[in-house]
Amino acid sequence: MRKEEYGLATIGFLLLSLHFPPYFISFLAASAIGGLGYLLKSLNEKERNELVKFEREFRKGYHLEQRGELAEAISIYEALEEKYPRFAYIAKERIEYLKALRLRPTFATPEPDTWGEGEDNEMSPL
Repeated sequence: MRKEEYGLATIGFLLLSLHFPPYFISFLAASAIGGLGYLLKSLNEKERNELVKFEREFRKGYHLEQRGELAEAISIYEALEEKYPRFAYIAKERIEYLKALRLRPTFATPEPDTWGEGEDNEMSPL
């Protein structure tokens, strides 16, 4: 591919990506084999429309994630795996990430009135 053709292809991929919000573009770029450009280039118009529909439903799970409702988000992603098999790998990666996130230990932050107890200095925690 010549330099000019590559530049036009890049512009084309960027225009195709305008259908999607930035968070979804980053998921696609990270999970698509060969990268985002390859994914968008390999899809025909019907498949691109299917990807748009997939993203609309994926967004519901993403919003649940942002509110901390991980179990509900996982159930949405699992339904997407069955409904959109071509893009199931995107939902599967997200499910695996959320399950790993739920298994991480959480550490409680001490209450501000206990900061510095047992220490010789009177420094503020801020």
